[in-house]
Amino acid sequence: MAKNISAIVSGAGWLASFADALFKALRERQISDEDVHRLAADTKEGRVLIGKIADLFAEARHTLSDMISAGKFHSVNSNITEEHFPSEKIRGKVKIFHFDRFISSEDATKEMGKEGYGPANIYELLEYAEKDWNGKDTVVALGSVWRPLSDRSVAYLWDVSGGRSLSLFWFDGGWDAWSRFAAVRK
Repeated sequence: MAKNISAIVSGAGWLASFADALFKALRERQISDEDVHRLAADTKEGRVLIGKIADLFAEARHTLSDMISAGKFHSVNSNITEEHFPSEKIRGKVKIFHFDRFISSEDATKEMGKEGYGPANIYELLEYAEKDWNGKDTVVALGSVWRPLSDRSVAYLWDVSGGRSLSLFWFDGGWDAWSRFAAVRK
């Protein structure tokens, strides 16, 4: 029982420190006590404000290297860097499209658009890889493009000899029937 009480006291101390730091930062930005109260109120407005803070926190922890580590890949193309793929917002949950035929990147984008979706970016692809990818299907993110020279390259997930891989392929190359495409609602 003593360990549980220690954990509670320790947790309460951490929570108080967090709240103190948050309130200090809010006041430094001229946020009034009334606005802070709106944040803490159990109202629709308060829940929306808390949700926005949570979104900001989630975005801040999404560095490319952290997301690659979380994906537990056996191999990663060395050109997949934050320099080539600067930070992008994660706009929502990924939906996978499978067209079951050879398709160009442009046509895949048009097909997704018919259902109100657009191509996922590399950060959305990596979040999908960590949480939902089966480690087998080839899944392409057409929404983040790196142009090393004249060719455009996009990231994709695939299985290499039973290992999870994150690689690059030409946007203009076209995709085989087994390819799937990561998309998010527009």
